[in-house]
Amino acid sequence: MLISQVELPVSEAEQVAVFYRDVLGLPVRAVEVQIGPTTLVLRRQEVMPGAYHCAITIPADRFDQAKDWLRQRVALLERDGQDEFRLGAPWNSQSVYFTGPDGIILELIARHDLPAASSGPFASTDLLRISEVGLAVPDVPLAVSRLRETLRLPVFGTAAADFTPLGDPNGLLIVVRRGRPWFPTTSVTPSAGPVGVTIEAVVGRRSVRVAQDGQIEGL
Repeated sequence: MLISQVELPVSEAEQVAVFYRDVLGLPVRAVEVQIGPTTLVLRRQEVMPGAYHCAITIPADRFDQAKDWLRQRVALLERDGQDEFRLGAPWNSQSVYFTGPDGIILELIARHDLPAASSGPFASTDLLRISEVGLAVPDVPLAVSRLRETLRLPVFGTAAADFTPLGDPNGLLIVVRRGRPWFPTTSVTPSAGPVGVTIEAVVGRRSVRVAQDGQIEGL
């Protein structure tokens, strides 16, 4: 599964776009940020309490360079004194986290089941694509059932009542229960605001949106 577009509410679209351009070095056109093949669309509207979450894939063999590059630009989030996090199967990944505009929890993730594809010093061009988007819902099993039935997305790893990833290492919808803190924080919970995602999957190109009431639209 590939994530081709993400739409997020932001407080000031132009100012948020400046962060992605000047801090992360990403191409920006008006209020659209290009991250490889993924377009991040910034919609100015009321920002609800809580935070959104997106992860950006980096080359699998460039994690140390990516971490050094990133911490020159932003403060890294920590948990229990650690600022990098390794997961075993099925994730087989290393991650660093940081906070972006309006409190969004952003992640750079090296997925070791994907091929390495870069050389030279780490640069913004090594931010390959958005590969995770958090979807906060009141009822995770119900939302997962609807998404799986309509989009034919597999569960990635383990399904739980408060956290279930759908997709594959190329692209994941992280379906979480509202009120469950985003890792690695212990207190930053998902925003109740709307989020839209367009994916390329076995069913073709489809768009889904989690509305403010937590209902999934577009299925």
